[in-house]
Amino acid sequence: MTKPEAAELANVHLAPSSPLKRRMEAEACSLLAQHGRPAILCGDLNAFSITDTPPLPGSTPPLKERKKQDKRPAIELEEAGLRDMGAFLGNTEPTVGHRSGLAYRCDRFHTNLPDDALKGLHIVREDQPNSNHRPVVAELEICDSPG
Repeated sequence: MTKPEAAELANVHLAPSSPLKRRMEAEACSLLAQHGRPAILCGDLNAFSITDTPPLPGSTPPLKERKKQDKRPAIELEEAGLRDMGAFLGNTEPTVGHRSGLAYRCDRFHTNLPDDALKGLHIVREDQPNSNHRPVVAELEICDSPG
C-alpha cells in the first residue's frame, strides 16, 4: 500500500465588512494550492462567488451588501487552482439571503482535487433555520492511490 499524500484542509471565515481584507485573506488562502498537494478550503467567504449575479442596475442595496458583491476573492482562489465546487457541480443555490436581503453563495468549498473526486454538494434547507446561513455539505472521494 502506498503512503497517503498529505492534504491541506482549511475552514475560514473571511472579513465580513472589508473587501480589501477579504482579498488579502483570499490571497493567503490561495497558498494552500501552491504546495502541489491536495487542498480543500471551506467556510464563509463573505463575498460573491464567481457565479453570483449582481442586483439589477438602478437598485441601491445598503453599503454592507454592496461590499459583499465583490468577486475578487473568488477569482483569486480560482486563479490559484482552488475551484468552486458548487460552480463545478452546478449547484449555485444561495446560502444566505433566505431571511431577507441579498441572496448569494458565500458559504462554499474550493478545492484542487481531481474532477472525479467531487461527488456532490448539498445545501441544507431547514424548516425553521436558527442561522442566516444555510449549511453546505460536500461529498468527496479521496483515495490514497489510483484504482
